[in-house]
Amino acid sequence: MYADVAIPLLVESCTGQGAPQGVAHGEAGGGLDPDGPGDLPQHQRGQHCRSQKILADFGIPLTTEDTGGNHNRSVRLEIATGKTFLKGPNGSWEELR
Repeated sequence: MYADVAIPLLVESCTGQGAPQGVAHGEAGGGLDPDGPGDLPQHQRGQHCRSQKILADFGIPLTTEDTGGNHNRSVRLEIATGKTFLKGPNGSWEELR
């Protein structure tokens, strides 16, 4: 829900702490954005979630994604282990691989 704020802050925080650019990868999860990115043709809008567009704007490739539908997802990142978890519509947490 807050990808447009959270992702830029996370990227800024990581690079500010010395993380090298060009080695990051992204894992996107989210419902479809009904308006879609403005640079997509109208017929393709709604097929992409906001987090995909923001990660692409930063040049961060996706390695995993769980997108689509009209339900929200929550993402949890464990900094110490590097594991990422996704909470789907059924309420359970699942590790993304």
